[in-house]
Amino acid sequence: MRRRWFVLLGMAVVLLAMPAAAQAARPTFSKAIDRAVARGWPQRVDEHLAFIPGSNTQLGMYYAGTTGDNARARYIAKVARSIGLVNVHLEPVPIDVFQFKSAGVQVGDRHMNASTFAGISPTPSKGLTAPIVYAHEGTAEDFAALATAGVDVKGKLVIIDADPNN
Repeated sequence: MRRRWFVLLGMAVVLLAMPAAAQAARPTFSKAIDRAVARGWPQRVDEHLAFIPGSNTQLGMYYAGTTGDNARARYIAKVARSIGLVNVHLEPVPIDVFQFKSAGVQVGDRHMNASTFAGISPTPSKGLTAPIVYAHEGTAEDFAALATAGVDVKGKLVIIDADPNN
């Protein structure tokens, strides 16, 4: 009787230890991510996403619902399925799409790529011609200085030095 109890107890210990041993053989999430990064997998995914043309090829914009954004979403879903995720699907979400094509400023022979903001009326296809006013960084103080100097910006193209990263 004692021997049977010892065997049952031994089997219970082995059965209880099995999940822990199996878990120890599997890498932790952090180690799995470290391995993927070391092998360059996330970098390749990121490079592929960057290669998909955006709404504007010069500026690489990816507004929601545009063809470039949809291509990126399909690629991410494909990658998710390739790593074994299940029930991966794209959800349709109704949005107003802003498909930005291009913008620029031509001064003489010099062309400068430009950007815009959603909701701003487009420039006529023939472009605009107007006097140019330089407003430095475009701050309230810069515009106040122009007004003090008697410079009216109404009806003019205002050029500012803007750094969107600051």
